[in-house]
Formats: sequence, structure tokens, C-alpha cells
Amino acid sequence: MEQKPLDSPEFTSTNPNTELSLSTVAADHLKRTAKWARFLSILGFVFIGLMVLVAFFAGGMMALATQGMVNSSVVTIIYLMMAAFCFFPVYFLFSFSSKTLRAVDSYDATELGEALSNLRRYFQFIGILAAIYLGFMAIVILFSFLGGMMSAAF
Repeated sequence: MEQKPLDSPEFTSTNPNTELSLSTVAADHLKRTAKWARFLSILGFVFIGLMVLVAFFAGGMMALATQGMVNSSVVTIIYLMMAAFCFFPVYFLFSFSSKTLRAVDSYDATELGEALSNLRRYFQFIGILAAIYLGFMAIVILFSFLGGMMSAAF
């Protein structure tokens, strides 16, 4: 397959089944975005790995610090659940970066569509997480306010 240079006015698919037409600037922006997304996703995988390691050590340290009053397996399970929860957005970001780089290099609109679908999943996950967090914070503020009102009444 013949590669078109980045300085050509348009990228156009040579694959008859798909068509992708991007300006040079758009293709360059997509490539740069994908590279940064890959960097951030690799950092995310590293931090998830560290979180898994900490899960096993934190449980033991917690048992020592509290002299066995806290079940260390509970702490380990919580950390492992947090690592599993963090895995999905990082995976979506990594998939976006890999598929975007392949799509721009091969001029494949189908691959770019799959890449953008992963980006949508990433932002959807983060958006739902933000909504849950805001709802939780609203409840905390409400109960804090009610607790303050009740303590002032007594």
C-alpha cells in the first residue's frame, strides 16, 4: 500500500471498502492526540500495577498497624476493586490511541470509527463517574448541613 506524505493536501483511502479523507492538519492533530493518549494510558497501566502491588502490602501493613483489629483481606479487596475500576477508562484510552494511529496510517475510516467509539466510551465512563461523585457530594453536604442544624438545636 502506498503511503501518502503528511504534507499532501488530503489523505484519501486507497481501500475501496472504506473512505477517509482528512486534511494534513487534521491527520497531524489526530496522530499527536493519539500519541498523548497512549502516553497517558501507559502511565495509567503503570499506576494500576502499582495499585495492585500496594493492595497486597497495604493489607499486611494495616493488620500490623491496628494489631489485627482490621481484617487485612478487606483492605486488599478494596484496593483490588479500585484497580479493576480504574482499568476500564485506561483501556478505552489505550484502544483509542492504538486504533487512531492505525487508522491515520492506513487511511481507514472504519478503524477511525472504532477508535472514536473507544474515546466516546472513555468520556462516557468519566462522565458517569463525575455524576456519581457530584451526587455523593451533594448528599454529604446535605447531611453535614442537617447535622449542623441538629447540633445547634440541642
